[in-house]
Amino acid sequence: MKKLLLPLLLTGFLGACQTPTHEANTPEISKQLSQADSQLQQLIADAWQQRLAESPQMALLFGDDSAAGKLADLSAEALAADAAANSTLLQRLKAIPREQLSKEAAINASILEYQLQERVDSFRFKAHYLPITSESG
Repeated sequence: MKKLLLPLLLTGFLGACQTPTHEANTPEISKQLSQADSQLQQLIADAWQQRLAESPQMALLFGDDSAAGKLADLSAEALAADAAANSTLLQRLKAIPREQLSKEAAINASILEYQLQERVDSFRFKAHYLPITSESG
């Protein structure tokens, strides 16, 4: 009797831990993205592509085999172009009305704004002249 009881209890506990899949796939539960949320999602994708373009090593780490054997372009022109691209992304982000974003999207927007502002400020204050810091290098 005890040998039969343990597998039944384990099956019951494991079954109770599963999330019902039929509820997660119903259209009533899934939310439609607002236009502002869609703009933010596109901006996040663009910022990610910009980040991968800046760093072939990171692109390779995330599975882009075309970046194999490439190094980041650290020339003054490339750094200025990256800063300009990050500044453009930051301006696009600030143009998205925050009050129209969902709660989760507003958090994502704040994080992205911090990251982009930090990259823009790093170039403006010439942090690229200090390639070795306590955080990297």
